[in-house]
Amino acid sequence: MELSMSETNTVSPLRQRMIEDMAARKLNPHTQRSHIYSCRRFAAWLKRSPDTATADEVRRFQLYCSDFVPCAGFQPPGATI
Repeated sequence: MELSMSETNTVSPLRQRMIEDMAARKLNPHTQRSHIYSCRRFAAWLKRSPDTATADEVRRFQLYCSDFVPCAGFQPPGATI
């Protein structure tokens, strides 16, 4: 089962492509939600669309996350362990 369009508020071309790519790879719906959540966190940190990020910015975000436990698991709100 893939992430449905109804589960997203606004679907940008980047998000739509990500959803289609994840569905093509038959990723679990929980995994799809987790990947989208992680991408949103990266965009918030970056303060712009993730498709404009450089390799160095991706690396800096990874380093940022390694300093803070909440980034490590990327658990969406309401997720259970």
